[in-house]
Amino acid sequence: MKIGIIGESGSGIDTLATELEENYGFQHVSLTDILGHGTSRNQQSEYADTIRRPRGDSYLVNQALRDAPEDVVLSGICVRAELERIHTIGGVIVGVLATPKIRYGNIKRQNEAQGQTTSSYEEFLEQSAREDAEGADEGRVSVKDADYFVANSGTREQFLVATRSLVNIQLNLRH
Repeated sequence: MKIGIIGESGSGIDTLATELEENYGFQHVSLTDILGHGTSRNQQSEYADTIRRPRGDSYLVNQALRDAPEDVVLSGICVRAELERIHTIGGVIVGVLATPKIRYGNIKRQNEAQGQTTSSYEEFLEQSAREDAEGADEGRVSVKDADYFVANSGTREQFLVATRSLVNIQLNLRH
């Protein structure tokens, strides 16, 4: 099975991918890891666009799938062609929903673990609003484009319970 995961930064995409990898036997491939370039989200996005432009918008997904096993989960999906490519091979898209407060807390913890500073919550909200507006203008995917949804609205354990419910019931997968 091929699963693409979409959601905003800090929503729990990596947590969902790790759950699928560790407990369901999927291989996780991050499209941003394929890029291996840039440190900020904007730098990665700009670099990805320069890669896609001459090769086609689904290039990164095609690269990820080239040597992938049957069961693979892809994260870092940004443009509509990537989402459509996953659909054309029979895959599904899972959207991770999270409140700004949850997202900010996750990003702050990740940054602290890496010794990086985090902007204020107000600055985070402003940046998120800018990214949303720019993404809509550039034809980026939105979590609303997903086939299935999982909400990250509480503790990590609550999110994992919701994730397992999605995987076991809606996607009909078992440990």
